[in-house]
Amino acid sequence: MSDQEKDFKDISQAIMRVYHEKMHDYLNSKPSGSLTDADVVIMIMNLTMAVSTNIYYSAKQILPTTPLDFDFMKAKLSNSLIDSFEKIKDYNPKERMLPLTVEQIKDIREKGFAIITMPDGSERKVTQDEILVKKEDADKLLNEAKTAPSTPKIIIPNNFVVPGR
Repeated sequence: MSDQEKDFKDISQAIMRVYHEKMHDYLNSKPSGSLTDADVVIMIMNLTMAVSTNIYYSAKQILPTTPLDFDFMKAKLSNSLIDSFEKIKDYNPKERMLPLTVEQIKDIREKGFAIITMPDGSERKVTQDEILVKKEDADKLLNEAKTAPSTPKIIIPNNFVVPGR
């Protein structure tokens, strides 16, 4: 992989990470049942058009004096988008998303990641940034944490010296 390809991949992944985070936050901020599937699809379609158009505007901002063949760019973008959309039909997110076990969640909290085995037998490193939690599940976890008895704390008198400190 060339440096340019790696840089492009890094930029793309950063953009998609922010998109997923913002979309997840938005969807979880709405009361259950207030958005229909059609609302979300239209929103994603509009966002796709707005972002792609704005990125192409940035070509003029970044290279204001460079002659750009917008007819070619428009045709290439449209054709590539059509080809990419055909691949979406075969995409199955359930192949990449699995419920985590309590042990895997503990590993993520303690080590920052967990290695999980995917349905196809491959292994995948999952970090905290990749975990999606439904609003209802998050609320339930928070309520359970609030009502759970706290762990006992060790109280050391102020004048007690801890060896090695």
